[in-house]
Amino acid sequence: VPSSTHTTPQTTVARFVGFEKKAEKKEKKGGSNTSVSQQASSSSEKWRYFQFGQAGEGAEEDRIPPLLCNLLSRCSPLHLAQISTLFEFVIDAMETKRARLSRESEKKMKKNNRLWEKKEGWGVADPVVVWDFTSANRFQLGFLHASQDVLRSTLGMLGIAFTVNLGKKNIMLESIPDKLPLRISDVRAAALDVERIIEHFVEFDYRSIISTMVEGCATVLAERCEYLEDESAPGAGIRAFVSGMKPKAIVFDKSEGDGLRTSRHICRYYYQEPEDQHYILYVDPKHLNANEVHSLMKDMRCERKGQLQWKLAYYYASFACREVILGLQRYAKLRDSDKFGWCSEFNASFAAGSLFMITAKGRSVTRAFDSGFAFAVTACWLRDSIARWRSWKSNIKNEFLRWRDSYGVQSPNVLTVTANTNVSREFKEVMCVESCFNSSWALQKQLDFLFRDREINVRKFDVSDLPLAIRHRKGSRLPVLNCPVSTTVTPRNIDCCETPYSTVCYASTV
Repeated sequence: VPSSTHTTPQTTVARFVGFEKKAEKKEKKGGSNTSVSQQASSSSEKWRYFQFGQAGEGAEEDRIPPLLCNLLSRCSPLHLAQISTLFEFVIDAMETKRARLSRESEKKMKKNNRLWEKKEGWGVADPVVVWDFTSANRFQLGFLHASQDVLRSTLGMLGIAFTVNLGKKNIMLESIPDKLPLRISDVRAAALDVERIIEHFVEFDYRSIISTMVEGCATVLAERCEYLEDESAPGAGIRAFVSGMKPKAIVFDKSEGDGLRTSRHICRYYYQEPEDQHYILYVDPKHLNANEVHSLMKDMRCERKGQLQWKLAYYYASFACREVILGLQRYAKLRDSDKFGWCSEFNASFAAGSLFMITAKGRSVTRAFDSGFAFAVTACWLRDSIARWRSWKSNIKNEFLRWRDSYGVQSPNVLTVTANTNVSREFKEVMCVESCFNSSWALQKQLDFLFRDREINVRKFDVSDLPLAIRHRKGSRLPVLNCPVSTTVTPRNIDCCETPYSTVCYASTV
């Protein structure tokens, strides 16, 4: 993995809270937030892997362990999110390898007519962590390439050595004090500790994250959709329209009871007609009670609150691009005759992944996020989409493919999909990944297909205007995106160029 250039973010989208040595307790009427002393006591509990030690006593009771305070003083919150992301990728890779070896052993024993008994902990129960990066997909490789300096420095502060062996083409994690390789149980324990640090000491500014992505999208769309500009209305161009989409946290009426959030989307575009204002509504865990947070964790497939916090940061950064395209259809005066607007929803998802990848290269976004952030988000996006695809029943998969292959014209079944908020949201998320290309040329073609020759009725279009390279193919594209780069042998799986003369674009990622 070649050396990468690390840039320090200059726009605050997340910050550490409650680790100052001399902080005052903050209380509110009718309840109190987690005070510094409470955070210190929580940090003084037994750690699963890291040896941070205990907090001070007496006059120093508000202090957290010095080693932990040193970590929080020298790294950024997004660094910890990238460490947590790395740990999840490593655990997934090891579990996949273990399952593959188990299947191969079972097949070999059956071939030799020997009795096969599936035993608990087949093979090595606690293997040494060795991630063969030739088995990683393109997004994961992009994340490793762009974030390796951040990963190496932050893991070093945690007492873990991040070693890349180019000869054996693998990555190993070693304990610096003991000089011993980490095992899978160590990585699991370390992941829990990092997420615990994020839960108690990190505060993500989701409003700032969405605002940063919206500003970046405004710049990209203003350059690529000039044909939508209304010359008769000076000062009301695409840039001004998109920049006018303000993030707004959803605050639920507690009198309506718990579980209200489950009937709504986590992030969505909303137009308020009387005031002629449009917003990107999002859910902030700070405004939810315990039951609603638990429900949100279930929807996001998270096991811990710290995991939920950084996953929401990733989710809002990527999904904000989708909501921008959904709002841009209002600017282009496109209307969907379907009651549930499934064609408009398809169009928003069709170019969202590519818009995110290109927007993430812009100056305003690179000033806010660490290098490798875009690849980390997209790699997690792909992994979650594959998990959702595998969890769907065959009839749900058929509904998705029918909706996707018709480019949104054929709406999914009302009872099985539309009436189920979680499934309908998952449809849109998977569609974003299915059509994701890390190519300016592909994004331009997608935007032209969505806006250039369409008038009023969003359901009237000509698929022949879309290049063959980025049209939908038979079956899901997710396995193609998730395949290891080492298996890429055909020209169609090679990255597409940034030129209109490229004939290869279908499986482009990095």
